[in-house]
Amino acid sequence: MLSKWVHKVTSKISTKIFLSTVSIVVVILLVQSLLYIFVIDNAQYLTKKNTLEKDFKIFLEDIKDKRYDLEYINLATRDYIKSSGNPVLVMRGNGRIYNETLLKAFTNIITVNADDQEYKIVFDEELLSKLTRDKLTIAAEQISENYYLVLDFSSDNLDFDAEAYAGENIVFLEQAQVIDYQFAPADKSNYYLNLYQEFFFLESQYKITSNHAVQSFYYEHTDVDATTIYNMTHYYEDNQIYYVLTSSTIIGLRDQLKFIASFNLFVFFIGLALAILLSKVISNTLSKPVIQLTENAKKMANLDFSQKTEINTHDEIGSLGMSLNTLSNQLEESVLTLKSKNKELEVNYRLKSIEEQRAKDLILHLSHELNTPLGIVSGFNEILADGINDKAPAYYHDAISNELERMSTLIGDMLELSVLEGGQYQLTLDDVDVNAIIYESLSHFKETFAHKDIKVNIELSQEIVKANFKKMHQVINNFISNASKYTEVHGEYCIYNTISEDKIYYYFVNTASIKVDDVSILWEKFYRTHKTNTRNENGSGIGLSIAKEILTLHESDFGITKGEDSVTFYFSLKRA
Repeated sequence: MLSKWVHKVTSKISTKIFLSTVSIVVVILLVQSLLYIFVIDNAQYLTKKNTLEKDFKIFLEDIKDKRYDLEYINLATRDYIKSSGNPVLVMRGNGRIYNETLLKAFTNIITVNADDQEYKIVFDEELLSKLTRDKLTIAAEQISENYYLVLDFSSDNLDFDAEAYAGENIVFLEQAQVIDYQFAPADKSNYYLNLYQEFFFLESQYKITSNHAVQSFYYEHTDVDATTIYNMTHYYEDNQIYYVLTSSTIIGLRDQLKFIASFNLFVFFIGLALAILLSKVISNTLSKPVIQLTENAKKMANLDFSQKTEINTHDEIGSLGMSLNTLSNQLEESVLTLKSKNKELEVNYRLKSIEEQRAKDLILHLSHELNTPLGIVSGFNEILADGINDKAPAYYHDAISNELERMSTLIGDMLELSVLEGGQYQLTLDDVDVNAIIYESLSHFKETFAHKDIKVNIELSQEIVKANFKKMHQVINNFISNASKYTEVHGEYCIYNTISEDKIYYYFVNTASIKVDDVSILWEKFYRTHKTNTRNENGSGIGLSIAKEILTLHESDFGITKGEDSVTFYFSLKRA
C-alpha cells in the first residue's frame, strides 16, 4: 500500500517539485540550527583565517607567475589591500620594504628638501599632528629604496640629540624645507606601519624551509578582545631572500555580532537559492529530454543531422531518443548518397556539355575553313570538265592537290587541338635537348630566310630540359615557321635562352609590325595578322592554339610580347 501511494504521489511533476522544495527548506533550517548551536563561536574566526590564507596564496601565486616583477608586485599589492582590506609587505633580506606602493598609497608622507635633495618621510598619526612649521630638523630611518620612517623631529634645533640616532640606515636632516604633504585614510597609516615594525619580531620566529610553506603566527591582544593572525613566507630572487607578510585582526564581540547578522541573511538566501535551483534541476530533468527531442526533430526536418539525442534513461523517452537517432543516421546516409550521386551527375553533365560544345566548335570551324578549299576544288573541276581552262591542266591539278593537302592538315590539326583542349592527352616527359630541335627546324626554313635576306642570330647555352620531344618539336617548328612567314624582308630573327633557378627560358624575337594592342589574341584559333586573300601561306591557322595547349601541359611560363618593331614569343621548361 505504501509503495503504491508513494508511486502515485510522485508520478506528477508538480508534486515532485513541491516535495523537493519542502525537503530543501527543512534541510536548510536544520543546518542553520546546528550552525547556531555548535559552530557560531568558531565560524567567524575560521572564516577570516581561511579567507586570509586564501587571499594570501592567490597573491603569492599571482606575483610568482609574473616572476616577481617589482612593478607588478606593486600593482598586486594595491589590488590585494583594496580587495581584502589587509596589509601585505614584501621585505628584502636587508630589512627594507620592497613593495613601496604600500607606503605611497596608504601612509602619511611629507616630502622635504635638504641640501638640494628630496626625501619622502613617513609619519605616524601622532607625530604628524605635531607639525607646526615648514622647516624641520628630522632623524629618519631608510625603510625602502625611496622612503624613510621618521624617528624624531623638531621645529628648531633645541633639545635635539642627533647622536642618539646615529646608524647605518639613519639620515639626519637639519632645517629641511617641507614641500609637500600626503595624508592616508583615517586609521590606516599606523595599521600598515605596525606590520612593518612587527616584521622584525616575526622574522626571528620564522623558520626558512625548502618548500616555502606559509607559516602562521597569532597574537592575542590583552587590552581588547581581539586576535591578530600573521601569515608569512619567503622566496628567492637573484640570490637574495625576500619575505612576504600579511595580517588580519579579528575583533571578538563587535565583529561577531555583525557576522551573525550577515550569517543569518546568508543562510536565508542560500536556502532560497538552493530551493529554486533544485526545483529548476528537477524540472529540467523532466522537460529537457522532450525539448531536446523537439529541437533535433526540427533540425532533421531541415536536413541537419549533426546533433544526436543524448538521453540515457531507460524509459519511453529514452526509447524515443534512440529511435530518433537511428532515423537520423539512416536519413543522413541517404542524403549523403543522394548528394554524391547528384554531384557525380552534375560533373558528368558538365563534361558532356563541354564535349558537345567542342564538337560543335570543331564542326563549325571545319565547315568554315573547308568552305574555301572545297570551293576552289569544285571550281577547278568544273573548269577542267567544261574545257574552258586558260592554263595547262597540270596547273589546276597542282592547285587541287595543294587544297586537298591543306584540308587534310586542317582536319588533323583540329582533331589534335580538340584532344589537347579536352584534357585527355597523357603527356610523357623525357630529357630533351631543345637546342637540337631549334637547329633542325631552322634548317627546314633556311632557304626562306635567305630569300627574304633575314639575319638569324642564335645565342643558346647548352641545357637539357624535361619535355615531350615530339610536342616541343611541334611548338618550336610552329614558332620558326611563323617567323619565316611574317618577319619583314631584310629583318632579323634572334633566338636565345636564359636561366632562372630551375627553369630555362627560350625567346624567339623577329622584326615584324603587328597592328593589335593585345598580342594574346594571336593564340586564338584561325587568327592571322595579315588579312589577305592569298592562299600561298601554308598552315591551318591553329598552330599557335595547339602550341598554347602543349605549353600549358608542360606547366610552362609562356607568352607573347610586342616591341616597337618586333614580336617576342617565349616559353620556359624545367631543367632536367
